[in-house]
Amino acid sequence: MIAELLERSGLSLRAFARELGLSYETVRRWRDGDYEPLLSLAVGFADAVGWSIDVLVGDGPLIGPWRISGRAGQQPTGFPGSLLAIARARDLSLRQLAGQTGIPSGTLLGWTQVRSEPRVGNAAKIAAALELSLHAMATGIGLRLV
Repeated sequence: MIAELLERSGLSLRAFARELGLSYETVRRWRDGDYEPLLSLAVGFADAVGWSIDVLVGDGPLIGPWRISGRAGQQPTGFPGSLLAIARARDLSLRQLAGQTGIPSGTLLGWTQVRSEPRVGNAAKIAAALELSLHAMATGIGLRLV
């Protein structure tokens, strides 16, 4: 999917790597499925190519392009805040969410305290368990707290 999005965006692999400040090799490994990026890199990628982050993980329709932010490479994501807000709104503990996803509660706590950051696959597991799009979890855009 990443190769298709790059092609549709008109960016070469090298141009995309430069835009995100990543090495060509890292981006090539990501495209080839040998590397799973951190969520902030995936958000930057989605912004650079103008497509939904859900498309990157194969959970969304190829609808777009659109932009997450006005500029590629902006790394902060709304994932920690989204995770906490949804858990509180649904009266769901991190331990309960850990049980639903198989992700240790200590890892979830680290994400909410911004001590660490999830890889895209784990962020997608959380979004799926909460029945939300990864886009909403990662950006806070369109997040419903009910």
